Amino acid sequence: MDEATAERLRRKKLEEAADLDNAIDAFGLDHTKQTERGGRGDVDESGAFDSLQPKSDADFEKLAALVQKKLAPFEGTKGHLACLKALLRAATDNMSTEDTKDLTSFVSVISNAKLAAERDKDKKKTKGKGKGKLNLSSSKAAEMDMGGGGEYDDFM
Repeated sequence: MDEATAERLRRKKLEEAADLDNAIDAFGLDHTKQTERGGRGDVDESGAFDSLQPKSDADFEKLAALVQKKLAPFEGTKGHLACLKALLRAATDNMSTEDTKDLTSFVSVISNAKLAAERDKDKKKTKGKGKGKLNLSSSKAAEMDMGGGGEYDDFM
């Protein structure tokens, strides 16, 4: 193994360790539990999900991040949207009308932001094109064809 390959492997290991540290910080896992299990390589997402007992808004946001991370590999598939719809349907079964309206307005805000971003993207594409210009030389040629040809009018 040459030096370049060894350096790439070393950097990859450092990057993976940094990513793991970020994940541990994001999900609020205890660093001491990780070292007791034999190092950092034994992080179990399902264990973090199962052991999480959300009480505060921040805890529920961590739960949402865990669910999103679990669903992320399936984004863009037909099943992903079906899963989200089923999740919302099940989650809203016991909700009050007021909470459901709040959720509806929240989803509408997200939808409107995405539509605005799409419109801005489309505007940028069309802004690059200039307005059409009138070419006078072609209009003079058309005039000649329509009868402005002078002495050649009698020919045909």
